[in-house]
Amino acid sequence: LFLVKFFRSPSLRYAIFCGVLLGLASLTKPAVIMLPVLLLIAFPIYVRYALRSFSLRQMARLGALLLVVLLTILPWSIRNYAAFHEVTVLNLSRATLGGWALVSTMENQALHVPSEESFLIYQQQRRSIIEGETGGQVSGNPQQQGEALTRSVFKKIASDPLGYTAYSGKKFAYFWYASDSGKYEMLLAVLQGCALLLGVLGLVFFVRKDDWRKVFPLLLLLVYFPAFHTLSFTLARYSMPIMPLVMMFSIYGVVELHSMVKTRLQRAASKVPVPIG
Repeated sequence: LFLVKFFRSPSLRYAIFCGVLLGLASLTKPAVIMLPVLLLIAFPIYVRYALRSFSLRQMARLGALLLVVLLTILPWSIRNYAAFHEVTVLNLSRATLGGWALVSTMENQALHVPSEESFLIYQQQRRSIIEGETGGQVSGNPQQQGEALTRSVFKKIASDPLGYTAYSGKKFAYFWYASDSGKYEMLLAVLQGCALLLGVLGLVFFVRKDDWRKVFPLLLLLVYFPAFHTLSFTLARYSMPIMPLVMMFSIYGVVELHSMVKTRLQRAASKVPVPIG
């Protein structure tokens, strides 16, 4: 809500509220931590083409928002440095980014296996890649391991970009219906799929009838979470943060469809000749 308010009226007050809430959300679910990076790209575009009043003051308020996010998560980052002797943002470091890069290409993460077995597969692949990148030795340095994983993953993607793109499309679909156990996936596919289709329809109706400026901040969230989990772990339960937004646009779509049908029926009825006598 405060993100929407900040985009509509980028005041210092909204920047502080939004920054605190984004920081707390990141402490609750680290998947949110990359959202400020998207704001760095999206907000200047928005003020340039939507508000048509690009200024250094607006950029300074965006900077204040990002600074408040960092200050909110700073105590946890200090604790991580004291415990692991590594500078991190929450739990983001070269080591964790390397692990995420590996997960983005693990085709077996879509298999329905117990969590312990899935983690064992991940650990085996991780060790094999690190040994291959370091000449058969597994360094005890987490940062070096993360760098080795990242190098290997980018080599794999570069060797077969079309294959990686196709697999990413599958993972995007998994985001809406896949479960750990494989149970209820058909039900999830129907429920989430219907909500998603109606949501897209409602979004189109809203943009055509109203203004894309009003919905732009929500679009960031609707794009961010599927993209983030497509590049990492992807299951239907990870879609929960944005399903309220999807349902909101779904309801809007249903209401607009009902209104269109009602209007057409009324027009058709008005054209029917009334018998005299």
